[in-house]
Amino acid sequence: MRTRHQELELLLDVNSVGVRMVGIWGVGGSGKTTLATSLYMKISKHFQNHCFVEDIREERSKHRLNKLQEDMLSALFKNEAKIPSVVEGKNRIKDMSSRSKVLLILDDVDKLEQLEALAGKHNWFGSGSRIIITTRDEHLLRTHKVDHVYPIRLLTDDEAVQVFKIHAYNEEDPVEDYETLSLRVISYASGLPLALKVIGSFLYDKKKNEWISALDKLKEIPDPTVMDILKLSFDGLEAYQKDLFLDIACFWRFYSPDDAMEKFEACGYHPEIGIKVLRQKALITIGKKEWGGNKFDMHDLVQEMGHYIVRGEHPKNPRKHSRVWKDEEIEAMCFGDATMENYKTEALTYFANFHNDISSHICQIISSMKKLRWIDVNFSTYFIKDVNGDGRPTIFSDSFHPIELCYLKLEYGVQKELWKGCKHLPHLKVLHLQGMKKLQSTPDFNGLPHLQNLKDGEIPSGIGELSNLKELDLSGNAFSLLDFSISQLPCLKVLKLSKCFMLNDLPDLPSSLVFLNANQWMPFTTNLANDGERILQSMLEGEAIEKGSMILLLLGLKIPMGFTPPLLRSKRYTLQLPKNWHDDFSGFLMCAVLNDFIISRGDFKIIVKQASSGVSFEDDLIWEDNDGKGNTLVWYVSFDLLRDTAWWNQTYKALYFEITIGKCSGFGVKLVAKKNRSSLMETSTKNSYDHTPLFKIEYDKASDAIMISSLVHYYD
Repeated sequence: MRTRHQELELLLDVNSVGVRMVGIWGVGGSGKTTLATSLYMKISKHFQNHCFVEDIREERSKHRLNKLQEDMLSALFKNEAKIPSVVEGKNRIKDMSSRSKVLLILDDVDKLEQLEALAGKHNWFGSGSRIIITTRDEHLLRTHKVDHVYPIRLLTDDEAVQVFKIHAYNEEDPVEDYETLSLRVISYASGLPLALKVIGSFLYDKKKNEWISALDKLKEIPDPTVMDILKLSFDGLEAYQKDLFLDIACFWRFYSPDDAMEKFEACGYHPEIGIKVLRQKALITIGKKEWGGNKFDMHDLVQEMGHYIVRGEHPKNPRKHSRVWKDEEIEAMCFGDATMENYKTEALTYFANFHNDISSHICQIISSMKKLRWIDVNFSTYFIKDVNGDGRPTIFSDSFHPIELCYLKLEYGVQKELWKGCKHLPHLKVLHLQGMKKLQSTPDFNGLPHLQNLKDGEIPSGIGELSNLKELDLSGNAFSLLDFSISQLPCLKVLKLSKCFMLNDLPDLPSSLVFLNANQWMPFTTNLANDGERILQSMLEGEAIEKGSMILLLLGLKIPMGFTPPLLRSKRYTLQLPKNWHDDFSGFLMCAVLNDFIISRGDFKIIVKQASSGVSFEDDLIWEDNDGKGNTLVWYVSFDLLRDTAWWNQTYKALYFEITIGKCSGFGVKLVAKKNRSSLMETSTKNSYDHTPLFKIEYDKASDAIMISSLVHYYD
C-alpha cells in the first residue's frame, strides 16, 4: 500500500495552496476506503478542520441529504448544526468552510446529488483544503470536475499474501500446509482485498480439512458477503445496462466487442453508451488480445458475481437461469422434460460437439423457451441427426413462439425448414442462416416485420417485402443474377456479396446503400468486374454523399482505370485543392488497387495532413493496369464528418494522403462535387438521412494529421 499512498499524496500535494479534489475510483472491495482512511490518519494533522463521512451510499438510503450535511458540519466544526433543507445546507457549508483549511473524505459516493450537496464547488472551501472522494463510478468524478481521478490498483500476489496472512493466519494454532492452501485463496481472490479479508477471517480458526472443504465450495458457491458487496455496483445500473453486463459476464469475456455488437444492438442494449457506463463503474474493461484487437475483460469475482445473479436461488437448475452457456448445463436440460414451458431463459448459445450429439433434443428445448431474446446455435452438419427419423427434420416445434426474440443465428444444420407456417416474431431484427444447405425455404417474412439484418445461404423468397432491412449478406452463393430488385429495399445500408464467384450483374442499387462488398478471394473474371464505374456512380448519387460516408470493395480494375486525376503507383498522394473547395465539393473519394484478395478492417489506415502547395514525388509514376487482376477499394468521407475535428482548416491549399496497407499497387484521391439543389431537395423530402458510421476518424496533434480507419468487416 505504500506505493499507492505516495502516488495519492503527490496528487494531493498538501503543502500547496488552492483547493484540490481527488477521486479514488475502482471496483467494489478494491481497497478505496482503506486507502482513504489510512491517508486521512496520516495527513489530518495538517488541517484545521477535518472530517471522514463514511458509507454515503448506505447513509443516504436511510437519511435525507440535509441530515448528512448536519453530520458533516458538526464533525468539521465541533458544534451542533440544524439544517432544514439541502439548499440551506449548501449555503451553510460554503459559509463555514470557505474560511478554513479543510480535509474532507466523502466515502462511497454513488450519486452526483451527494457531491453537489456536500462539496459542490472548489470555492466552498478555504485555500489549502483537500477533498478526497471514493466511488465506483468514474463518471461522477468527471462530471463533478475533480482535479484528479486515481484508479486504484488491485493487489499484487506478494501484497495479497501479506493481506491474507493478517486475516487468516492463526499464530497460536497454525493450520497444516498453510502456504499451499493460502495460494489457492490468492488465486481465487485475484488481488481483491475484500475477498482476502472475508475468506481469510472465515478460515482463521478452521482445520486443514475444513479449509479444503471451504475452498472446494467456492468453486461452485461463491461467498455471499463478497458477492453482495460487489453486487451494489450492479444494483445501481439501469435495466438495459444490467442485461448488457450479464450478457458480457456470461458469454463475451475475452471475446472481441466487435463480435458482440450486432447482438447487443438487436436486443436494444444501446451498447455504445452502455459499455461506456459499465467501464466507468469498473465492472468491465476493454483489454488487448495477444494477437491483436480488443477484448472484453473483467475481474474474476465480478464475472462470478454476474453468474451468481443469473443463477439466483437455483444454482443447480439451469432451466431457472436467465442465460445458459455451459455445455454440461445445456445437456442436462436436453435430457429432462422438453415439453415443460420455460419462462426464465433469455439467451442461449451452443456449439455441437463430437462427443455428445444433443442436436435433436436442443430443438425441443428451445421450442419450450418463451422469453428468449437471442439464440446462437451451431449444429455442425457432421453431428446432427434426423429429428423424426423420417427425413423431415424441423428445428422448432409448433410451441416455438418466443415473442421477444431479437436475434436468431443457426449454422450448419440439415433442416429443410425452420418451422411450419408463419411465426409472428415482431421483435426479430437479425436472422443469420449459414451453411444450412438443405433448407428448402426461408421463413415467411410476413411474420418478421422488423427484420433489419439477413444473412442467408441463398436468395430468400419474399425478400422484397422486407422494407426495414438494413443489412443483407448473401456471401458465398453460386447464383449468377439477383432475381429481385435491390432498389425496392429503401432502408438497405449494407450489401455483402463476397465470394459470389458466378455473379455477373447487379441491378439498380437503393440510394440508402453505403457499403457494398463484392470482393473475391480469387481473380475470377465476371461481367460484374467490368461494371465498376456504373456501380460507383450509383453509390455517389446516394444519400450518404452530403453528410456521410461510403465504402465499395469490388473485383476488377475498371474504377481505377477511369479515375481522374489518375492513380499513382504509390501509397501516397498529394491533392491540390482549388479555391472554395470546402464550399463547391462535398468530400474526398479515395481509391486503392489491392493485390491481396483478403483484407480485414484492422489492416490499414489512411493518413491525411496538410501538404505544401506544389509538392510532388519524383519517384511516383502513374499507375497502369498490367495484368487486369486485383480488387478495387473505394472510400468516401464527406466534409461534414471532418468539420468538427481539430484538423479541419478551410485555408488548406494541398493535402497529403497516405495509405498504410501492405499490398497496394495504386492509390489516388479526388474531390466529389456537391449534388445540385434539386437533387438535395428530392432526397430530403424522401427521408432524413440516417448516418451509418463506417469510419473511425482520429486526430493526432503531434503531426497535425487525421487517421481514418474502417469500422466495418470486409471479410466474414
